[in-house]
Amino acid sequence: PERMPAAFAGKLVDILDQLPGERSWHALWAAAGPELLFMGAVVLIIRTLVVGLSALVDEQTFTPGFYSLVRWQAHRHVSRQSYAFFQNDFAGRIATKVWQAGQATGDLMESFIEVVWFMIVYTVTTLALVAGLDLRLGVLVVIWIAAFAWLARLYLPAIRKHAEATAEAGSMITGRIVDSYSNVQTLKLFAADGDDRYIRSGFDIYLDALRPFTRRLTGVRMALTTLSGIMITSIAAFAVYLWVEGSITVGAVAFTLSLVLRLNMLLGRVMMQLNSILRNLGVLENSKALISQPLGLTDAPDARQLVVAGGRIDLKNVTFHYGKGGGVLDGIDLVVRPGEKVGLVGPSGAGKTTLANLVLR
Repeated sequence: PERMPAAFAGKLVDILDQLPGERSWHALWAAAGPELLFMGAVVLIIRTLVVGLSALVDEQTFTPGFYSLVRWQAHRHVSRQSYAFFQNDFAGRIATKVWQAGQATGDLMESFIEVVWFMIVYTVTTLALVAGLDLRLGVLVVIWIAAFAWLARLYLPAIRKHAEATAEAGSMITGRIVDSYSNVQTLKLFAADGDDRYIRSGFDIYLDALRPFTRRLTGVRMALTTLSGIMITSIAAFAVYLWVEGSITVGAVAFTLSLVLRLNMLLGRVMMQLNSILRNLGVLENSKALISQPLGLTDAPDARQLVVAGGRIDLKNVTFHYGKGGGVLDGIDLVVRPGEKVGLVGPSGAGKTTLANLVLR
């Protein structure tokens, strides 16, 4: 549907240029009435239906469903991790990686589908239409696409690497900010006025990761703009040359130029989509390192189903050393019967909080 208006524009120019006799709607209808009706039906009805169906699939089915499904599955896995998993990382950083995993996966799928669709459909149809006018025009389009592919191969791997580093730095600074706000009472009580060096250093780290990334983006945009300028000028000049030689009509020149301008716009879009694919791959690799970690605390293979018959707490010979050789808790026995309120008394560091946390665990 996107190629037909360009073809129709060229055809309409030829119809108007070759119209016999007087210039009137009657003469135009007599010369090409059915053809004009067909063009109008394609542009007004068929194109609208195809674009509408594509929008329904993308925006009403894929985007709300797939994105949320990935985020939910990532959350379900991460939420089953042990208490130590969350204690050893920023809550904001974990949340950011869970959320951006869904966004990156969905964007990756959409970008991949669009790129494949363009490479298969638009490239083939453009080559066929332009080469149908003159084979040498088709050769110029092939050269353009080959140069575009070379630029993509040159720039995009580095963009992927920098995207992963930027995602890691972004989740880090988000984690610092969220955890600072979550513990704002402690910060207000004990932090010095204006002492925001911890957050500022996070922003510095993020900017250090972001600058090489944006330099690559600027480089690929400038290279693509230069290439498209050279190829548009070359194809336009050669199309005019063919018209001067009498090989193609004025309508064919108009059709070629409109198709080339459309190709330029869509090649820029494809580069953006390829860029998006590799950026999202970098983000996914960054999120995967956290989300794909195996569960740190699982049931024993022969564990029995827990059956709660009452509120009794019974600890027998409990030992806990925080991974060290000794200390804290050694051989603790404790029974708390239903309805009892028990206070743990002891000096600081005796293990009262540790024992309570073990019961909760």
